[in-house]
Formats: sequence, structure tokens, C-alpha cells
Amino acid sequence: MRRKVVGFLLLALIVCAGIVFVELKSGRANKIAAAGTANDSLFCAVLGGSAPRAPVDDALGTDSEAPERPDLDGTNGRSRTPVDPEPDPQPSPDPAELTPEREITHVVRSGETLTRIAQDYFGSGDARLVTRIASRNALRERNAIRPGDKLVIPVERFDVHVASGTESLADIAQARFNSIKALAPLVRFNPKLGSAPSSRPAKGTRVFIPR
Repeated sequence: MRRKVVGFLLLALIVCAGIVFVELKSGRANKIAAAGTANDSLFCAVLGGSAPRAPVDDALGTDSEAPERPDLDGTNGRSRTPVDPEPDPQPSPDPAELTPEREITHVVRSGETLTRIAQDYFGSGDARLVTRIASRNALRERNAIRPGDKLVIPVERFDVHVASGTESLADIAQARFNSIKALAPLVRFNPKLGSAPSSRPAKGTRVFIPR
């Protein structure tokens, strides 16, 4: 009876050893525990051992590296700082739409008076306009001016007349200054309109009227 038990144990040992040898030879030693069958575990249990375990990586560590990811954005794994989009360029204002200067310099010519100068710049020689020019230039007497003197002509505001496309400069002068001959203010402050009384500004043109 004792011989039969010993023989059975030897046979089980040989079977277990054969299984381990075959798995090692095929290079799948790390899968012995998963590939073993219930009978293999039974034989090993009869021998008083435990089921074989998959080999553990050595102390240096041989974990398989994660597959490299393609560098699609050209940053090599570095975080990329977001870049603010450039603002759209602002369109330049149309020079024709700019308001003329409120103060311009006038060089006195021979024979000119403040009344005549006011007429040329405002379309009227009204005493109020003459006084404004004299005060701005610190003149004690209205006509205390000489040829070559430089005077600052102050404009309080500009009225804007939008051309209809059918009216001429003479028509605008008549409507604004009560005289078709009062073209000087229109020409001085609207140089792109031309100087001919018959000139017709295009429809929608802004015509500045000094006040």
C-alpha cells in the first residue's frame, strides 16, 4: 500500500515538472498560473505545494514602457501657452469726414480789415464775429492790424450740411449765408469741394459751415 502511494506521488511530481518545463521552454513562464488547468492545481496540491505564480520583474524594474504618442502639436509633451489672437486692424477714418480745425491762422493782407476777414471766414461781417476775432488776438482796437500780422481765427462750432447732390455751392451759400457770393467760408473749410459756384458736391457729402 505504501508503495502505491509513493508511486502515485512520484507520478504526480513528474507530471507537474513536465508542465513547468514545457511552459519555460515555450517562453510563457509568466503565464503558468493563468494557463494551468484545474487538474494541474490538483496535482500540485496533492504534493503539498501551491500553484505556480507568474515571475516578478527584477529589482531594477522591467515594466514595459507605454507606447510613444505621436507629437502632433510640435510641443514634445510640453504644455503649450495659449496665444491671444491679434485684434483686427481698425479702419482709418476717411479724411473727408474729419472736422476742420477750430482755430486757424490768417496772415493779414494789405487793405484788409477785421470786418472783411470775418466776412471771408464766417460769411458775415457781424460785429459779434469781429469782436470775437479781436478778443482772441488781444487787439485793443478793432482795426489795429497791419499787413503781415498773424491772426488766430476762432470758430465756436461747425454746422454740418449734407449735400443732396442737386445743389451747387452757390445754392448752399444762399441757404446758409443769405448770399450766393459768400463762397469763401465754404472754400476755406471744405477745400475738396472746389471753388466754382456751380460745383455740385456729391449726394451725402458733409459740408462744414463755420459759426
